[in-house]
Amino acid sequence: AICNTASTAATYRIGLDTTAGTPEASEWIAFGATVAANDTVFFTIGITLSPNRFIRVSSSANTVTFSAFLTEIS
Repeated sequence: AICNTASTAATYRIGLDTTAGTPEASEWIAFGATVAANDTVFFTIGITLSPNRFIRVSSSANTVTFSAFLTEIS
């Protein structure tokens, strides 16, 4: 879930990475996507993350929050 609590639109990025760095071009799920003012965007996708994989998020404003809901199968 991506929530924008501001009165202006913002952009966001979501990527997967194997390091603590920036994802490479092939690792982005969303890049420069827009969340409208006072709105929330939901993704319902299935991703299998191996150990040592990271979900990386960023936005153009500090009014954007990210939440991920996961299931671990062991």
